[in-house]
Amino acid sequence: MIFIEVKQSRRHDEAALHLSAQQMGRIVNAASVFLGGEPLGQATPVRFDLATVDGMGRIEVLEGAFG
Repeated sequence: MIFIEVKQSRRHDEAALHLSAQQMGRIVNAASVFLGGEPLGQATPVRFDLATVDGMGRIEVLEGAFG
């Protein structure tokens, strides 16, 4: 299971800075609740990625960015 947060800014590095520790915590908590309804529950393999979008619309995905 992969959870992806998307952030946009003029540059990819700027977009990545928009992801705060508080947001990461909320995403991880929401994922935990979601996983409670999955067959393997909390034992479901997961990954948290960050997709950044620059001003030209180009996308970069940082796999395992947080979690």
